[in-house]
Amino acid sequence: MSQPKVYLIMTACINNTSGIKWGARRRSEMFLGIANALNFCPPCIKPIIVENSCENKSYLDVFNCDIVYTQDNSPLIEGDVVLHKGSREMVDIKKVIEKYDIQDHDYIIKLTSRYQIFKPDFFATVLENLEKDCIFRELNVCNSVVDDISIVMGLFAIRCKYLKQFEYRNHGVGCEQEFREFINDYIPADKILKVDTLWLRVCIGDSFKLVDC
Repeated sequence: MSQPKVYLIMTACINNTSGIKWGARRRSEMFLGIANALNFCPPCIKPIIVENSCENKSYLDVFNCDIVYTQDNSPLIEGDVVLHKGSREMVDIKKVIEKYDIQDHDYIIKLTSRYQIFKPDFFATVLENLEKDCIFRELNVCNSVVDDISIVMGLFAIRCKYLKQFEYRNHGVGCEQEFREFINDYIPADKILKVDTLWLRVCIGDSFKLVDC
């Protein structure tokens, strides 16, 4: 099998409820987060921004990388259940996978565009461990708990075939917990690499609480 390609997918949503309320602040966060990521991203990794609330143009067009506009920010509904924002984000990621014909054995690094990377270490870790199937930090960013159902969703790396398989189904739990349980159930333990730090600063929702991961 050929060497896997590595993609950096940076998820963005400009015009959600928070974006309308805190537009200038979120714009500043996105610019800084994406600029830092592109600065640290090695040439062998292809960066792609995916934005789900604008039609075909936004202030993100200033960045020198591909941008995919999905227009997928309307609520996802199954029966009487409104699915959480993680479901919309996963739809966006899967549209990028389809558009770029990303293969099962290729690697995807997912970054929330508002979050800031401070060092290139995670990119290096991924490139040095392409035999692994998933690389992440085990941490609940809301309460700092470390356990087997926690993961920092703002920055992780995973082999593409698993993202193709995954769908959010249990909306009674947080998206982080459900995704981590999927990893636990479907990826062999010897194919998982947990890192001690991501060199990532997470900004939590409208509280704007900053957590260094």
